[in-house]
Amino acid sequence: MPATRTSPGRRPARGRGRRRGLQAVFQVITPAPGNVGYRVDPARQQAEVGNDWIVWRAEPEQAGVLRLLVTEERLPRNPTGPADG
Repeated sequence: MPATRTSPGRRPARGRGRRRGLQAVFQVITPAPGNVGYRVDPARQQAEVGNDWIVWRAEPEQAGVLRLLVTEERLPRNPTGPADG
């Protein structure tokens, strides 16, 4: 069952970009020990993503859709590695 919107600060697992008509798919990640790398826990994918969650990386998923790798807490380092540059 997809996540639903329950409060103004929460977004479902899929959302629509306000400015460019892009769709966002949030992928909740769990940092590995020592904050080196991450894993995706399928059970956490139904979590509702709030406005205060941290986006670590945006990846194209398909035309018009971005996958945003997020955590609820701010971490000392980016668990997805350095930004492509």
